[in-house]
Amino acid sequence: MIRQHYQTTGLLLAGGLALFLAGCNDPTSRKLIARRTENMARTTRQFEKLEQKRPDSLAWTLDALRDKHREDVQNATDNPRRVNRMIQDDIDHWAERQPAYRKEIRTQLQGDPDNIRRTAPRMAW
Repeated sequence: MIRQHYQTTGLLLAGGLALFLAGCNDPTSRKLIARRTENMARTTRQFEKLEQKRPDSLAWTLDALRDKHREDVQNATDNPRRVNRMIQDDIDHWAERQPAYRKEIRTQLQGDPDNIRRTAPRMAW
């Protein structure tokens, strides 16, 4: 029984080794290995291209940051004037419209007596 166990184990190992060694020379295995190798090479080329672009990308980012900083510095000096001008424009517009507002308020408060006579009973009931 032990001898049979060793024989079975030996046959399995020998068969596995034969399949393993034969697999390397098999055309299908060679195609798979070639495809994997090409895929790895393609991936490596893509990483290489990305790494070559990195300095340009960094330079572009730094340029954009410098431009944004310049714009922020300029806005820091211009914005208070803009805000003050907008506030003054609102005040001027309000002041210009006051006569029209007063007239409309007076009209609404005085009301139309005929309209009041028709509307008052509806509101009460």
